[in-house]
Amino acid sequence: MELLASLGEVLSASQWQGLSSNMRRILEKLCQRIQELTQELAQLKEELAQLKEEKEDLREELEADSSNSIQASLFGSRIAKPPPTLPEAFGSKAGVASLGHPGQPRKLFAPEQCRKVEDHYPEQCKNCGGSNLEDCQEPPYRHQVVEIPPIELLIDELRLHWQRCQDCGGWTRAELPDGVSEEGYGPRLTALIALYGSFLRASYRMTQALMSDLFGVDVSLGTIRKLRDRVSKSVASAVEDAKQYVRNSPVVHADETSYRQGNADGENPKNLGGWLWVIAAPQVAYFEIHLSRGKEVAQKLLGLSFAGILASDRYKGYAWVDVVSPPTLLGSFDSQLREE
Repeated sequence: MELLASLGEVLSASQWQGLSSNMRRILEKLCQRIQELTQELAQLKEELAQLKEEKEDLREELEADSSNSIQASLFGSRIAKPPPTLPEAFGSKAGVASLGHPGQPRKLFAPEQCRKVEDHYPEQCKNCGGSNLEDCQEPPYRHQVVEIPPIELLIDELRLHWQRCQDCGGWTRAELPDGVSEEGYGPRLTALIALYGSFLRASYRMTQALMSDLFGVDVSLGTIRKLRDRVSKSVASAVEDAKQYVRNSPVVHADETSYRQGNADGENPKNLGGWLWVIAAPQVAYFEIHLSRGKEVAQKLLGLSFAGILASDRYKGYAWVDVVSPPTLLGSFDSQLREE
């Protein structure tokens, strides 16, 4: 291999033989992988160049045909001559199209997904006002209107009756069946409340307002907390599995960032600023919110027995992890080679 040959220019034969067998295998494996990636990169560059050529050909074809289509004749000026953009000096925010930027067409749903499909025809010619019109082979312009269906709550009433014992005179009320929420909210509504407070980062009061405005459901702040806690407990086992998976991965990325944290759960009476911590492996990311940025949190997340390779910004909270750990590095590569 070319890379191995280049190594021969750096290492003498005696130096190469002086390396351990594991180290030689690792270098050979790395050189092989670099060679594969180099070939893949060259192939991707060729494909990208071909796509650019096809895009340019398509653009020229569209411009050349702008006068041969009824649809283009009606909207040709907009297609061939997009509105002028703002001067470059003004710039634009990342992810926000500047004024005059040609819009991207909306992706349409398949006809079978539509509630109804209606055909409409012009009543008179827009040029002369005549009504002597005939059909043509030009495909119709498709315009779709997407709407959310009316939300109707599914409400089940369970009546728990009282009965009196004929022997002792005591009264007994029926119990709720298994799987019925004591708070009175079903699994989908509960999951939605949990989604608002986690991924969407809505506060308790924002969640309360959303449930009232969107669904007409009045939920107290205390109930919102109970429902969130219930969801947290139901997924606790899977979350712990994810944490252990990341901890035991050969390479782990770790970082932390400031995170606004109130005191709705009563765990932050001093209203301290929070921190969102993350440890991530190639396939799994695990997050935790803490009121501290100290190394104790990093040790809690990674575990004091952490023996993998840590990728971090070398913030002092990670200083307890060795910067270089050759045995761990060689061991992780050796285990991967054994598996292959």
